[in-house]
Amino acid sequence: MRKPLHIGVELLRRGHDNPEFAIGADLSPSGALVFSDAALDPSDYVVLRFRLPWSDDRYAFLSEVVRVQPAPEEETGALFGFGLRFLDVSPSERLGLRQELQDLPPAVPWVPQAN
Repeated sequence: MRKPLHIGVELLRRGHDNPEFAIGADLSPSGALVFSDAALDPSDYVVLRFRLPWSDDRYAFLSEVVRVQPAPEEETGALFGFGLRFLDVSPSERLGLRQELQDLPPAVPWVPQAN
């Protein structure tokens, strides 16, 4: 269940003192698509922190970068898109996210446009 969102998120990376702002483009109970200028590689690890606009719950998940692609910079203002897989989601957090997202419309797959 992947749902479209346009929310501000934070990426925390090893060796960086401050979180980096990014845009969450879609979210599921097991991962997210995030747009950022951060230079990440597949198999890198980050902590993704976010809060859903309609909820007081805050989330922070250790995540593995599983995909890197060019971002639609004119739409996102970012250079890269990252597919993240959450690694430390508890069953109760997974259920909570599923319930939070269930009423949103499904995501439309994003395909980079050829120039």
